[in-house]
Amino acid sequence: MSDSLSMQEPEKSFQDRIDREIPIEPKDWMPNAYRRSLIRQVQRMKGNSCAKGSAPILAPSN
Repeated sequence: MSDSLSMQEPEKSFQDRIDREIPIEPKDWMPNAYRRSLIRQVQRMKGNSCAKGSAPILAPSN
């Protein structure tokens, strides 16, 4: 079975937007797996930036 036949209408519309490189907004419909993946990526980026931001800044020694 081809992808286009197995996809439901919202999935087809979503994939069309991805293929045409149209930005997806947080409130737009998206497959649950895609949304979970984005949330996981954002959490990792936030975790990495917090870890980097918590490192002490050393003043240059004279």
